[in-house]
Amino acid sequence: MTAARQDSIELHPSGPAIFPDKERLSIPRPGAHLPSPENRIAVWQSHIPSLPGAGPASPLWWWLGVHGGAGVSTLTTVLTPSGDARRMWPSGKPGQSPVVVLVARTHLSGLRAAHNAVIQAAAGGVPGGLVIAGLVTIPDAPGKLPADLRKYRDVVVRAVDQHWTLPWVPDWRETPRNELPNWRPGDVALVGRARRKTLNAQAQPPSEYMRCGDEIASVARELARRERSS
Repeated sequence: MTAARQDSIELHPSGPAIFPDKERLSIPRPGAHLPSPENRIAVWQSHIPSLPGAGPASPLWWWLGVHGGAGVSTLTTVLTPSGDARRMWPSGKPGQSPVVVLVARTHLSGLRAAHNAVIQAAAGGVPGGLVIAGLVTIPDAPGKLPADLRKYRDVVVRAVDQHWTLPWVPDWRETPRNELPNWRPGDVALVGRARRKTLNAQAQPPSEYMRCGDEIASVARELARRERSS
């Protein structure tokens, strides 16, 4: 553990640790204060209601878009066990998954929103029953991320357990949502010749998306297993 992480504030120190060799969400600073009210994300006071196109009624985990246009609708469609928290923290009450993954675009306002969300969590501004599995960042444009934004992203990433960088997929800009590829836990990524032999090369999302789904699903399943055995 680095010196910065040794001085960090742990989120929900009485909450469940998913893996013994993993730190829970923390922020590398000696103290954390809630962001200003306009920069905080609201909290659902009850279960998140199910809506068409927002994922299953009982998802394995929730995507929390920290700003509008983060890409949550696409993620919910492509990674089918997940649900859209609709830009609010889940309540943390029993009956719905406590696992949350933050989602942000890599432009400046997106990274600032992600930073505020991490600070809000580290300062105790979210329900204690939640488990924040990490942060997904999605490019806001094709091409290489400018150096200043890359440095800022790295600052935010150091405050979360896991970070997934998902690639820009040009074809998805002109693909209706109901025609996007789908992934479910257990799907094996087709690569090389096997992928080329498929009738539809877009039948699966890119391997980065599938790997992200596998890793988050593992966290959710492990948490559920530990809760059942406790």
